[in-house]
Amino acid sequence: MLQIHEVLLFVIIQGVVFAACSRKNIVPQGTATQIDTYRHIQENGVPIDLEASRAIDGNNNGLYATLDFSHTDTEGSTAWWLLTLNKVYLICEIKVYCRVSNDKIDGANIWVGIGLSGGNYNGAVNIGTIKYESETNPYVFSDLKIRTSSVQIQGGKGSLQLAEVEVFEIDCK
Repeated sequence: MLQIHEVLLFVIIQGVVFAACSRKNIVPQGTATQIDTYRHIQENGVPIDLEASRAIDGNNNGLYATLDFSHTDTEGSTAWWLLTLNKVYLICEIKVYCRVSNDKIDGANIWVGIGLSGGNYNGAVNIGTIKYESETNPYVFSDLKIRTSSVQIQGGKGSLQLAEVEVFEIDCK
């Protein structure tokens, strides 16, 4: 699936450019980790670890059969998934794509902050809570203007099963 990750915006009045802004998915500049990793055993006996990095690989499919999603082994309020960015960014939107037909994400909190570590929310800002609705994908948290170097998803009814997380910065020059 072709996805557009950057949009340029500008205003031209009488041939003069007054502002140029880009909206860009900055997830590729980050590293994903999670509290632990669920190991799926395929029918042929071969194990597949559903690691945190599967939620930042650019694929938001979310179908169970693809096994292209991250999955914690831990369930409930102590489960967490963390994106650590390479620097502080001004972000405007976060999109969370969950595994399809999975209500375990209900009640998960989205936290942003500078230098967060797994399970630690000191100094973090809660930007919202995911309210599961049948087949809703993605969950969008927009109209943000927050400087952050970390995005953490925590809790929910069960294990965290994330197909994709996208974080967009806005940079006006």
